[in-house]
Amino acid sequence: MNTIMNTKQLIDRFGTAPFRAEIAIAPHNSVSQLARRASESLRLRDRFRYAPRAIVGALVAIACLFAGLLSHSDLLVLIGCLGLPVALYFVLRLSPEQIERQVAQTEADCERVVTQYDSQCQVATEKFATTAHMTTQRENQLAIQSGSSLAEIAAFKGEIKTAFLAMEAQSADELAARLSHVKACRDDLQRKCSHLSTVCRKPKAKLFPGPARRAGTDALAALATLSAARIDESVVKAEVLAFKTIGELTDQLPQASPLDGQVGTAVLAELPVWLGTQLPSRQILEAPTPAGGG
Repeated sequence: MNTIMNTKQLIDRFGTAPFRAEIAIAPHNSVSQLARRASESLRLRDRFRYAPRAIVGALVAIACLFAGLLSHSDLLVLIGCLGLPVALYFVLRLSPEQIERQVAQTEADCERVVTQYDSQCQVATEKFATTAHMTTQRENQLAIQSGSSLAEIAAFKGEIKTAFLAMEAQSADELAARLSHVKACRDDLQRKCSHLSTVCRKPKAKLFPGPARRAGTDALAALATLSAARIDESVVKAEVLAFKTIGELTDQLPQASPLDGQVGTAVLAELPVWLGTQLPSRQILEAPTPAGGG
């Protein structure tokens, strides 16, 4: 019968492409912008952290220098002459640990974006699975009311469940690949962060900004890659859950209408009373009647 919706039509309505159209747009641009802004701020992040000390040292050195010149004190002049290079050192000194803090702050911001998007995917999954189940249930009920046989309804349910379980298996394979990619990206980020920590703890990082900034830029790029991979993982994980839920809900579809029992009782009263009585075997019916029998 044509009363049951075609399985292909259901898959077209509730397949992979429609599901990904239902969920929110992946925030790849958001994590990329966070990483890019953090990379641009690294040039000023480690600068002028010791400017207050430099200003105080310069004022003290100038005061000692003028006091020594006015009082003809060689000691004050010497202190003033030594204080000026110290003040210049604090002006030029860098704070590479601020680069590590910037990377940690950006990681927390990206984590918040990924977690929020994962929650949105879970909500979209529940809504999508509920809509698919309601559509399948409605088509199943229409088929029952229109007189489709139990074999047709069972075949319809079997095709739907098989199709969604197949899509679940396909998405599960993709999810395994995504998980492997996420693990590789996380290992790469850990290596980049370890290298950044090592570079920032070297003495020359306090005067030469190049190595620490390059290591920080590499760590931020690895962080953006990991966040994008986790976003893709959230999409595929929600997809697997949606198809699994739809397949499991298919088993709950009824094969008979709740009114069938009432209709059957009314019709049963009009049937002959002998209908349904078990007949004797063929051997008994074909056996010759004994002589003298009534």
